[in-house]
Amino acid sequence: MSKGNAIEQLNVKTIGVNAYQTLVNLKSPASIEGAFENSFYIKVGEYELIRVTRYEQYVSASSIIVDEKDRHSGFKSIGIEQGMEVVCGKKDVLIGKRFAIADIHGVVKWQPPHIPDSGSVRPLEIIKLNLRVLRDIIYTCPSREGLVPLLENVELVGSIDLFLKPRDDSFAERARPGIERVMWGIFSLDRAAVTENVKTIIGLGPGLTPSCDDFLCGLVVSLKTGATVLSMSDDTGFFDEIARSIYEEARQRTTVFGSSMLREAREGVCPLAVVSLIHCLLTEDMEQTAEVSKTLVRMGETSGADIAIGVFYGIRFLVSRLENLEVLHETA
Repeated sequence: MSKGNAIEQLNVKTIGVNAYQTLVNLKSPASIEGAFENSFYIKVGEYELIRVTRYEQYVSASSIIVDEKDRHSGFKSIGIEQGMEVVCGKKDVLIGKRFAIADIHGVVKWQPPHIPDSGSVRPLEIIKLNLRVLRDIIYTCPSREGLVPLLENVELVGSIDLFLKPRDDSFAERARPGIERVMWGIFSLDRAAVTENVKTIIGLGPGLTPSCDDFLCGLVVSLKTGATVLSMSDDTGFFDEIARSIYEEARQRTTVFGSSMLREAREGVCPLAVVSLIHCLLTEDMEQTAEVSKTLVRMGETSGADIAIGVFYGIRFLVSRLENLEVLHETA
């Protein structure tokens, strides 16, 4: 902890390229928006957040990973507080008069991994096996406060009974109709239907980033990235459109944390664990997919699992679309 007028240094391990550019180009002071033990956020403008954290699995183009291995107290405990002014100096990022994120210029700037070449894509049957692995690991999430029951109930109850019989009043069941209508809009390539139904789920659910926002993040990134990897050029424009629409709705309907996350999803710059999972589902085997899936599902109490469910829905949709196109081609 700092003493007297001493400035406590937070040493940077990694800084994302977007976070770096945003900070060095600050025209006016930013501020702390949300201070917790393991992370805090720098708010720039109305909707942009930079996450500062000690957890490397959260590395992204918009994050700063701080070397905290020798620290026993969290960020909030040492005195980083909501509303503190943040200014980028010639060398350090100053937080209030007590803290500094040290020498952001002297560390490696992290960039998202390259999108895999279409030549590395596995056969659809392998991708479907990878999706089963992801689904089974999602079930290992200890919390049922988020959207995990969304997947479980289809298997335990059956898709027809979900519509014919009354269900419980859990959050996942309340969110289900809106999510299903969003997916139907995507299936129909109907941007208006997607936008209208997204309004019913954005901002819903537990967590700093609400569960439905997490789901939409995983869905958007998997659709955009997956369509590129799978060379589905006819669909990429539509996915870009709905990504923009979802972000515009998020700006009006959810927390700054949720809207910032969906802003990143629109740009395809989510945390490495999310991007790596999408790449693994499409280009790797089940063992590697399992390891990456575990990393994502362990992130946060419900957020990692809810994002993973969005990825599951997105890649499953792309696989189904490719299978349908194959059938049409064979019968033509």
